[in-house]
Amino acid sequence: SQILGGDGHVYQVHENLDDIPPPADLFPWNRRPRIQNKIAPRFEGQARSV
Repeated sequence: SQILGGDGHVYQVHENLDDIPPPADLFPWNRRPRIQNKIAPRFEGQARSV
């Protein structure tokens, strides 16, 4: 499954998203690995089961 990033990039939703920090060049606005919370809080928990 894919989610559109804050700056227009599309990234794959990983099973263990919390453990996989996004590439800094793709997401300069995000400094924490819990990226699904930054983009859309409703994806919390849901992104893990996609």
